[in-house]
Amino acid sequence: MLLKLKNKFNKLIGNKAFYKTTIAIALPIMLQQGITSFVSILDNLMVGQLDTISFEAVSISNQILFIINIALIGGLAGPGIYLAQFLGANDEEGMKKSFRVKLIFALTILTIGILVYSIFGKYLLGSFFTNDPLANEKVEKGLEYLQYMIIGLIPMAIVQLYGTSLREIGHTKIPMYCGVVAIFVNLIGNYILIFGHFGAPALGVVGAAIATMISRIVEALLLVTISHSKKYAFCHRVYKSFEIGKKLFLQITKKGSFLLLNEVLWSLGMTVLVMAYTYRGEDGVVSAYTISSTVSNLFYIIFAAQSAAISVMVGNELGANKLESAEKHAYQLLFFATVVAIAFGALLAIISPFVPHLYPEASANAKAMATRFMLIVALFLPLYAYNTGCFFVLRSGGKTSLTFIFDSGFMWVIAVPAAFLLALFTPLEITLVYFIVQCFDLIKSIIGTKMIIGKSWIKNLTITNTN
Repeated sequence: MLLKLKNKFNKLIGNKAFYKTTIAIALPIMLQQGITSFVSILDNLMVGQLDTISFEAVSISNQILFIINIALIGGLAGPGIYLAQFLGANDEEGMKKSFRVKLIFALTILTIGILVYSIFGKYLLGSFFTNDPLANEKVEKGLEYLQYMIIGLIPMAIVQLYGTSLREIGHTKIPMYCGVVAIFVNLIGNYILIFGHFGAPALGVVGAAIATMISRIVEALLLVTISHSKKYAFCHRVYKSFEIGKKLFLQITKKGSFLLLNEVLWSLGMTVLVMAYTYRGEDGVVSAYTISSTVSNLFYIIFAAQSAAISVMVGNELGANKLESAEKHAYQLLFFATVVAIAFGALLAIISPFVPHLYPEASANAKAMATRFMLIVALFLPLYAYNTGCFFVLRSGGKTSLTFIFDSGFMWVIAVPAAFLLALFTPLEITLVYFIVQCFDLIKSIIGTKMIIGKSWIKNLTITNTN
């Protein structure tokens, strides 16, 4: 019995080459995401120095913009599965066709997003401040911020288009370098434009939006220039023709539509969850949740890293028809990410009582609540990492219908109803409501494990006819 357990455990441990490859893929992404999250904390601190109204208005505006960002990630993920597998099959033309589908998806999502935010922005902002006596002031501030951030969606889409493609072919350092440059452009721009340094006007929340827009333009220009100058297979002369092939386009669209719908519904679900937590209009909830989520994002860098590692290491192996190796890497990556998340969770728990005090404008109640939110995240971080890994393993084999059920299906059937029922019909303190909702992820992990063990995701998508 002990020997069997030992053998099973040994299968979860990779060799030296496995960890070398994993770290080479994951580390640049973790560094970029870590710097991004750290600068986001500094951004929040700067906006927080203006006043509480500006701080909460910008926070909710970003929560709304989060939907299109995730929609772009989801929309581009479908073609990205094929791009990664075509790389494993050494099919350069297939990579170009996948990239062209990505471009079509990006333009479609971008157009819809700009129209929705332009027409319904005021209503969307107002829905978060239903019982807030300062709702009108916060909505107006939010609209000032949104008008520039909407323009910034265009370079953001370009960044996603090229950045994800580079990661899918294993070039994770280039997006990292470009992202770091953009981050510092954003930080310097915030310092100058929010407060009016070096002779510039003090623009407040508008300055924060303009700085973000400029940084995204810089990042997009760098990614496009480097990708084409290096003549990477997915984009070299990709615009000379727009050939895709009807069958391949329909295949990618079928699988990609599930991912797009999943990400839209999941991000909407996350936004609705925030709405549930803030519905009562309790003092400091928005500030507390914003502080907690901003700091927690610093530890969520593991999710972006593990998604890239799974996409490259599992996706490429599937495309090369090395199915046993793909399965072995999947289990090893799940285990590795969960162990790393335990360490990250412990660190988040240690700093959680101290970080809220960096926000002087926040009330004492908001600071205490933020600490409780972070402690809950720290406790569940390994579970989040495991569930995220299950999602990306299923996705790497093109099982997008399963990922839809596993992710957004679970969100809307269980998490969202539970949050609203507890928030509206019980006197439970809001952080306890938050804790109970996170507990449902235990059910999600059981579902994910059964799906992974079922092996239906172990599939080479490149052997089908792509004409």
